[in-house]
Amino acid sequence: MNTMNTTNTTNTTNTTNTTNTSENSASKFTFARKLSRFFNDTRGASFVEYLVLVGVVALAGIAAMQQITDGINSKAGDQAGKIQSIGG
Repeated sequence: MNTMNTTNTTNTTNTTNTTNTSENSASKFTFARKLSRFFNDTRGASFVEYLVLVGVVALAGIAAMQQITDGINSKAGDQAGKIQSIGG
């Protein structure tokens, strides 16, 4: 009976070592699969596209406001010069 227990224990130990080796290769495979899924996942692509679009619109708005501000300052400066020339 003791011999049987020893044999079972040895078999269990060998099975455990084999399982650990299998788990290591399986975990590597699982990591590779997860990494592949991460790079192929397009669920958030729409959100990123909207963010880029909002950024481009914001930059266009800022550029337009700078042009308008420059135009207003130029016109105001011209009018101030005309008023000074009349008064002086």
